[in-house]
Amino acid sequence: MNLNIAVLIDGENIPSAHVHEMMEEIAKYGNPT
Repeated sequence: MNLNIAVLIDGENIPSAHVHEMMEEIAKYGNPT
């Protein structure tokens, strides 16, 4: 099963350095879009 997961990121509240790491973690559970 390929689950699509919508990811909304508030750019004011998360440093851009953490986005890649966060997307890798989300990808463990489905396809972040």
